[in-house]
Amino acid sequence: MSGVLRIAYAPVLIYPTQTAIEAMRTLKDMLSLIDFDPEKDTDISWQVNRPRFMESGLVNRLSRWETLQAGFVEFVSGAAGAGFTPSQATEFAARLTLDINSDASRIVPIDDKNLPNMVSQLRSLAVEISEKGDLP
Repeated sequence: MSGVLRIAYAPVLIYPTQTAIEAMRTLKDMLSLIDFDPEKDTDISWQVNRPRFMESGLVNRLSRWETLQAGFVEFVSGAAGAGFTPSQATEFAARLTLDINSDASRIVPIDDKNLPNMVSQLRSLAVEISEKGDLP
């Protein structure tokens, strides 16, 4: 017996896009239950835990959805003064952070033989969320 009480599967998935609006549209496709307009709204961040009972017990399905915008700048200092100049084009993406984990109230250690199956269950839930979006 390993003494393991909890396990988690916690990937971070990044969906690169060409524009900020495209990142918002990506989120809209995955968050069909949330009302927002990708053409007008900005800086969306949505986090929810949708617990589900599985054969191994209660499993938390925590997901966080948000848009990203990243750019690199170069600090330039010289006789004319100092300033920042872009050194690369701005990049955009939609990001999904998952934390699929077993129930914190578990008091009986997980049997070593069941660990691979439980990890597989957690991974399957993560794949389901990443493919189908936020569903109850």
